Amino acid sequence: MKILIGLVVLTTLATPSFSTTKQMPVEQCQEIYDGIQFLLTMADERWDDLRANGGDKQAAGELTWAMNLVGNYTVVFESFCKDVKE
Repeated sequence: MKILIGLVVLTTLATPSFSTTKQMPVEQCQEIYDGIQFLLTMADERWDDLRANGGDKQAAGELTWAMNLVGNYTVVFESFCKDVKE
């Protein structure tokens, strides 16, 4: 029980408000931004495939995969590249 309480306390203290702000190098931020743009372009193409072939499961899977990655990379970009201008 003491271990569980200790874990809860550590989890509470590890919130973002207690962390220090880190900034990625501009080059890495640009690569992340470019990756997001590439994935969004790919997602647009998969949407077109789905419109043309409504039951295309491969296009649907690729679209889901791309949008999940876009979401994840966007969180990283917003967290660590706040001060970077496109």
